[in-house]
Amino acid sequence: MKLIAVSQRLVEVESHNEIRDALDVRWSGFLLKAGLVPLILPSGINPELYLNQFNVQGILHTGGNDLGRISKSGIDSVRDNYEKQLISFAIEHRIPVMGVCRGMQVISEFFGSNVEPVKNHTRVRHELVINDDHEIAVKLSGISDVNSYHNYGVTKAPDSFTIIAKNNDEVIEAMHHTKLKVYAQMWHPERENPFCENDIKLVRNFFTKESS
Repeated sequence: MKLIAVSQRLVEVESHNEIRDALDVRWSGFLLKAGLVPLILPSGINPELYLNQFNVQGILHTGGNDLGRISKSGIDSVRDNYEKQLISFAIEHRIPVMGVCRGMQVISEFFGSNVEPVKNHTRVRHELVINDDHEIAVKLSGISDVNSYHNYGVTKAPDSFTIIAKNNDEVIEAMHHTKLKVYAQMWHPERENPFCENDIKLVRNFFTKESS
């Protein structure tokens, strides 16, 4: 099994004067189904200490929190900076990077595109409109609709990305870098009950297939 580094959301708990790392427990079960072992990254430690210590073979940016420039929250900005460090490390070391929901937003911002407000994208499902010209489209072909839990989305992909899927109102649901192994999607595979087999195959293939 390949070891995948996983980022977490930050939660401020005023009653205890604490800032906590938090991750949905379903992520571990989903990644294990995909043949991957999660290495949960604590935000209080320089991520390179972990990534250099272990043979990490992929990085996953999970959901939760808005980007710092949107929320104006200090902890969200801390998470932005942390995850952008991870992306820079991955590019330097040719490690695959995947982003989910907020993870797609931070990837989009890192590569120079803005995240915009979107309507009717919270606690709903969307049909996927797939770009059949991309190889990942084969994995998406069995996914007819996806969940949606966000108030901000990507309406214009960074110049270095190919759009793989949109929904019916033209908001981007999935995109892939044209040269680097960087993939992002807005739906949460870990929140499907039961897990979707096509989601599992997509994630397994992305992290285990060798880069060309």
